[in-house]
Amino acid sequence: MLNTLKGKFKLKPEYVIIAIIIALIISVPFINLGKKDSDPLSETERYVLQTESKLKKSIEKIKGVKRATVTITVNEGIKTVVAEDVKEVEENGRITKTATTVLVSGKPIVLGEIYPQIAGVVIICDCSDSMTVKMSVLDVVTTMLDVPCDRVRILTQ
Repeated sequence: MLNTLKGKFKLKPEYVIIAIIIALIISVPFINLGKKDSDPLSETERYVLQTESKLKKSIEKIKGVKRATVTITVNEGIKTVVAEDVKEVEENGRITKTATTVLVSGKPIVLGEIYPQIAGVVIICDCSDSMTVKMSVLDVVTTMLDVPCDRVRILTQ
């Protein structure tokens, strides 16, 4: 029976090439499934990481601090402020305001960005349990980030 099947099915090179091309076309959408985006961090996450890094470097320069770990939490993301054209219309004694985003070449005019408010800061230091060192660390944090001291926790390792 196997001999009769071999005689009926002859593979031509054209059919093999077509089958390979079809298999490649089908598999292309699945090639990138295992890969992640090159930059999965949001703009807010990058801002927080950069701020943590700067603060860590400053804290580690304080006499008595060997190493520090800095964690910052924020309330929300970075907000982009765009230019708006505001029009007021008065009808029957009521004032209605309408805001329209100003566009140039199809893109909004960006006036600036509002960075998120810092909700809290945790510092874990490899330092002596000296109150002077802790107060120096607290002073650096509150000055650099403009946060009240009740939002900062300093712990020693």
